[in-house]
Amino acid sequence: MADYRLRDGGGVLYLGRIAIPPDPLNREWRKYQGWLAAGNTADPALPPPTRPTTPEETALAAVAAARTIDDLKAALSAYFAAQG
Repeated sequence: MADYRLRDGGGVLYLGRIAIPPDPLNREWRKYQGWLAAGNTADPALPPPTRPTTPEETALAAVAAARTIDDLKAALSAYFAAQG
């Protein structure tokens, strides 16, 4: 495992948790560029998380994302409707 991992959409992660934007004025980005110039290679970006595929999964994702009581009620209604 490399110290750096590419990020989907640009930039890199250092040690898996510190995001470094692709900014030449950023000291950490310049450090990363030096690391690359020394012959190192960053790990590839992780694939994006999978999206729900069934109506039940979609409805459960909406329940988890609900921010208001009305959103939660609508999401639960959709979930129970998907159950048949």
